[in-house]
Amino acid sequence: LRPGGEPLAAPETEREAALLHAMVSLPGPYRRTLLLHDGVGLGLAETAAETEATDPAARNRLRHARAAVAERL
Repeated sequence: LRPGGEPLAAPETEREAALLHAMVSLPGPYRRTLLLHDGVGLGLAETAAETEATDPAARNRLRHARAAVAERL
C-alpha cells in the first residue's frame, strides 16, 4: 500500500514483477537500505543514519542487497 492506504499498481511486465519479487524477498534492513540509497537517492551517511546503522554496516547491506537482486534477475 502507498501512504494513505492507496494500493500499488500491479506490475505491468515480467521484469517489473521479477524486480518486485526480488525486492520483497530481501531481508527488511537490506530492502530499506537499498530503497533509501538507490531508490530515494540518499547518500551513504544519510542512509546509515536513517536505518540506524554504521556507515560500514549500511555499505555492507547495500552490497549484499544489490547482489541478491542481481542474482534473482
